[in-house]
Formats: sequence, C-alpha cells, structure tokens
Amino acid sequence: MRSREKRLPQEVLGEHLEGFSKMRIATLRFAWLAGVLAAIVSASSTAGAFYEARDAQYVSTSPNPAVIRYIICLEDAVGSTARNVAIADALAGAEKSCERWALRLPNTPGEPNAGDIRQSILHCGFRPGDASPDAGCGKAAGAGNVDRASANPDQVVIAPEIIEVGKWAEGLAWDGRSLWVAESGQRTVARIDLAARRVVDRAKVGRLPTDMVATAGGDVDVLVATDKLVWKRSANGGSATLTKLDECPQAMIGGAQALWVLTLPDCSSDKSRLIRVDRGNGRQSRTDELGQWGQAMTAQGNQIWIAHARGPALTVADQDTLDATSIKVSGASLWSLAANSRNVFGGGREDENNEAGLVVMFDPVNRTEVHRATMSQLVTRIVSDENHVVALGNKGTIWVFAARDLSLQRTITLSTGAFEPHGAIFHQDSILISVGQFSGENGAVFVVGDWRPGQRQSNLPATEPVAPAPGQRIWPSFDCAAANSAAERVICANSQLASLDRALDAGYGMALSNITSAAVGGTAADVLAFKKEQRAWLRQRDDCRGDENCLFAAYQSRLRVLDKMNQPE
Repeated sequence: MRSREKRLPQEVLGEHLEGFSKMRIATLRFAWLAGVLAAIVSASSTAGAFYEARDAQYVSTSPNPAVIRYIICLEDAVGSTARNVAIADALAGAEKSCERWALRLPNTPGEPNAGDIRQSILHCGFRPGDASPDAGCGKAAGAGNVDRASANPDQVVIAPEIIEVGKWAEGLAWDGRSLWVAESGQRTVARIDLAARRVVDRAKVGRLPTDMVATAGGDVDVLVATDKLVWKRSANGGSATLTKLDECPQAMIGGAQALWVLTLPDCSSDKSRLIRVDRGNGRQSRTDELGQWGQAMTAQGNQIWIAHARGPALTVADQDTLDATSIKVSGASLWSLAANSRNVFGGGREDENNEAGLVVMFDPVNRTEVHRATMSQLVTRIVSDENHVVALGNKGTIWVFAARDLSLQRTITLSTGAFEPHGAIFHQDSILISVGQFSGENGAVFVVGDWRPGQRQSNLPATEPVAPAPGQRIWPSFDCAAANSAAERVICANSQLASLDRALDAGYGMALSNITSAAVGGTAADVLAFKKEQRAWLRQRDDCRGDENCLFAAYQSRLRVLDKMNQPE
C-alpha cells in the first residue's frame, strides 16, 4: 500500500481558495506510457505530503468546495491502492469510493463534471511533475487550459403580470380555452380569462381543492384533499364527483384514459400509494404500499415516476401492471417532478437542507442519474419542455436550465419579491405560476414572459414604472400597516410606486447575493458598505415625503445602479 499521511476531505474544505478561473483541462496530445502511469501513482518526491485544496487546484482551478472535495477524495483513494494497479483501474475504483461526492458536483457552466476531472487526472495526474514533460500539462493551476464552459448564464429581474384570485391558490390547469386555479381556502376553483387577465367564473367543489388536470376538450378534474374525492366538470358545464378515495390524497396528474392519484394510506408520511382512476367511470386500481412521504408525480412513456421527500427518492410504476420499483438517489430528497420525451427531472434538496436545492436529470430507460445541478433554495416546483427545465425555489427564485445537460442558462428574480410557488405550467410563451398568498390570504397567478435565455436582459425599466392591470392593486415590499413615513404612505397608496419598490427590493437582494458570490469574492466589509449605501438611499427617498415625482425619480435612479450591478460581465 502507498504510505502517506492523510487528511480527511472535510479537513481541507475551509482552506483559502485562490483564483476564480475555470476548469483546467489540458489538450490531449500524447497518451501516457505505462511506465509514466505507474510513476504517477508511486510514492515519488511527493510521498508523505499532505494533499490539500491548493494541490487539488492543479487538477481543477474551480473554487467550488464540492469540486475540491471530490478531487481530494479521489487522490486519497488512489493513494491507498496497491502500486501494481494501473492508474486507470485505480481511478475507476476511487470514483466508486467517492460517488457520494461526485453526485454533489455543481454541474453548471464553467464547472467541471466527473468526466472532466477524470480526463484531467489521467492526462496530468494529481500534482505538477506527475505528467511526462511532453504531455502539455502546466506547472501551475490553469496552465494549458481547454475551457469546456458555455456562455455565462445571465441574471434578470422580471415584473410579471399579476392576476389576483381567491384564498390560498394551489394547482393550475389549462383546458384549451381558459385557465383554472384551485382556491383551497374557499373551497372553489376559479376560471380565468387569460386574455382579459381576470376571473370570470367560480365553482364550489369541496374542502381543500389542490391539484387540477384539464383536457384540451374542456374537461376539468379537481383533487379535493380534505373530502378525499375527485370532482369532475365536463366540457358541457355539468359537474359531479368522479370518485371517492379512502386514503389521504397528496397529488394528481392526468393521462388520456386515467387520472393518477398519489395518496398516504394512513394519512401519515410513513408510506405512499399510487391509485389509477378511470376518467370515464371513476373505477380505481392501486399499487401496493410504496415508500415514505410521496410528494409529486410525472408521466414518462408508460411509466409513472413518483418523488419521495424521504426514503428511496423515487418510485417508478408501470401504467398497465402497476408494478413498482424503488430507486435510491444519493443525498437527495425530491419534492417535484417533470419530464420531456427524453428524460425525467426531479427537484428538491440535498438531504434535509432547504438552502441546498437541487435538480437531477434521469435516464428513464436505465433509470439512472445523468446530471445534477445545485442551487440555494429547496425546489418545490419544476416544469420542462424539450429545450428547457425551469426550477422554482421555495422563496421564489427561478432557474432556467438546458434540458440536454442541466447547464444553467438564466436566473430570474421577480419584481414581486419573495413568494412561495404552489403550481406552475407553461402556456404559449409564458410561465404561469400560482402563489398561495399574495394580498393577505388571497392568492395570485403570475404571468411570467420573456423567461427564455436570450430574451430581454431585464424588464425592470429605469425610467418607467410597471403599470398594473386595470383594477389590480400592487403592494410594496414592506408592510403598509407599519408604514412610518410620509414617503412610505404615498408608496402604499400608489401601485406604480409599489411596483417600483418591489422591483428595487428584488434587485437589492440579487446585488447583495452577487457581492458574496465566488465570482466576485466580496468581503464582510464590502457587504457592510453596500448596506450602508442602501440605508443612505432610503434616507434620501424619505426626504421626498409626499412628493410623488421626487419618489419616482429616486426609485428610477437607484434601480439604474442596481441593474448595472446585476448585469453579467
């Protein structure tokens, strides 16, 4: 065995990481000779030396702790392999030992994936001097780079159109003519004329309507959770209970012939079940009991995929036989699912950490993980088409990924400020998002346009406020009941100023986050200086008192500053 003092990966995570350059992947010009390969894994001049974060940056100059941790784990495992094992075989064994760390790699533009890291190690080793002189490997991190990254993702602030609805908005459905939203707090579903941006009709359905499914022909099915039933409204306007359930329903999706209802058999999170409901006559078929805390479903081909927040993260059931198989996903707690014709996408968090959100791509044929991306919020809703995957965080941030490889393309903050999404669907060129509580206990539907990467960089104008729809009231980011200045009271009474205040609050939050990001590397002093600057602006704003023109000018000036700070370099 190779003898060397070892340090656990977590012991070096706190090391200072210098530089913010991208992955060093040397151009492959010469294959290593067998003797050189053996020399790399031998205890040569570096035998007995600690392998630390600064050493790992020879393999990758990424400052991401997950990348550093994975490389250190690989070096430690390879260093514990017998000397007569070829480097390729030793590295393959190390990759298996370090699989849990590989799954935490960021997998975002500018960051290496496990294949990139393997390629670099096989070509250049773990340290300067490991590679042969003609291999083209630099002596320092970053030398001889080949950049694999795509264009940098942008960060934008978008002001959505807002359709106010009733109490506690939940699921959404489009029936080919109208948008439907469940109003769980008032036992109704609302029909929205999307062109007019207003509610035109309501129907009583029972206690706590949540998920909705609609057909292009106009039929609408509603999952009514407390009453444990599925309510059906036909295209001709007739309505009735389609079926009653004897278990607590969690979620519902629809197919051509059947509805699929996810339930908790004993109304606790200990186990789940999938029930098939015939859309014509309401007859039920069911699986055996499944894993814990089922949260969401999606259909892919002839399979129903079920996300679990606890236990095995996934269950896959056959639509015909209802045979079900559990799939373990390392370090993942899944809360949402979506699919396109090629892949299934799960959103959730790492273990129990709501500040370590993730999106995972799966191959539905082999039922294996293909890619993983991480973000700063629990992902509670996810939607996808053939080109994009859109993940919505539990605090309202929206991430847009490429559907082919989960490379991040755009991060969106809405001018409304933080919110919790309860439903999301694509409609034409927009994303429709239901928000449980927007104005008091009443919810809203946000219509988010220009969300695709490459569309306008920001729709927060520097010179004009966002005009509310007729009859729409917009509230500022602060509590109007606690407004303690003349300026704040005027802002509360003016929806256009309130819209600007929400936009500024979102832009300020984004700028503050950018200062502390790895790409900027701001210090605590930088953060304090930025907060001091914001407080000074607030004093200037309040000096306007009741002068609306003065307030408009103050907000427009500050928005220009924040918008410039939030543009990618």
